Amino acid sequence: MKYDPEARKAKYTPLLDALALDGFTGAVATDSNRQDGAVIRHPDADGFVLFVCSRLRGWYVHFPRKSEFRARICRIPTLESLVVVMRTLLNDKRDLVNQPTEELARQLGLTVVDSWLRDEMQEDAERWKKYGWQELLESEVGEIGDRYQPYFFAIDELTLPSPSLSWQILDTSRIARDEQDQIESVASMHTLAAFQRCLVQEGEVLVLDWHSSCYRWNVHQGIRSAYREQWAAPVASAGDDVAFVTPDFRLGLFSFRDGWLHVFGSPFLETFLQDIPAEIKPT
Repeated sequence: MKYDPEARKAKYTPLLDALALDGFTGAVATDSNRQDGAVIRHPDADGFVLFVCSRLRGWYVHFPRKSEFRARICRIPTLESLVVVMRTLLNDKRDLVNQPTEELARQLGLTVVDSWLRDEMQEDAERWKKYGWQELLESEVGEIGDRYQPYFFAIDELTLPSPSLSWQILDTSRIARDEQDQIESVASMHTLAAFQRCLVQEGEVLVLDWHSSCYRWNVHQGIRSAYREQWAAPVASAGDDVAFVTPDFRLGLFSFRDGWLHVFGSPFLETFLQDIPAEIKPT
């Protein structure tokens, strides 16, 4: 599932506009982990390429590395401070590749950090709350797990209440990343609509990923689009096994990393199959 390109553009436009006054060029981009940021260059400085991320506690600048095993990230608290740092780097013609990160940070008054991921996780959690995602406490996860295992995996394989239907909607070995994103988006929005029609009153779904965070999800709390900003756990996310079930386990679906979807319970199954998009229709 992709991030909203317009929201990302708006996030970095003030930075790009401010740096443009000094001849910098930049564009919104994603890193190898698909995290948003901006790539900054300057035509008068050979090899001047920085990746900049905006997070809760400020701006994170990724300096070029001498070694792939050495973190070279500094945190800068404000946009104004970041612009000053960029001008200083350009005017002083700093050797960004060979100069030790700690020395560079000391000269510029920056804070060296190993990662921005803690800020990333906090930022995501606070944003997802607005769309009905409340992360479960460890005690809640334990209590649910005690009921979940004997109910769905009593014989060491998935056993679903009747009625149920299983089919593969995603084969990651045969389709491109953009097509995966499209299927993930379609599956997520269709699942949301089906839950909303079946859970008119309560609207609560447990979203269980035993290798990551688990959530209590209110399906009526404002999701409007299939962008990652609004989805803590997209349906049909490649690489994840996730259960979307009501607290009493009477209906829901399992989305497995092998691309198979397992939908169960009445009237949820019947509702899910109504007007189902072609991208995820059983064959």
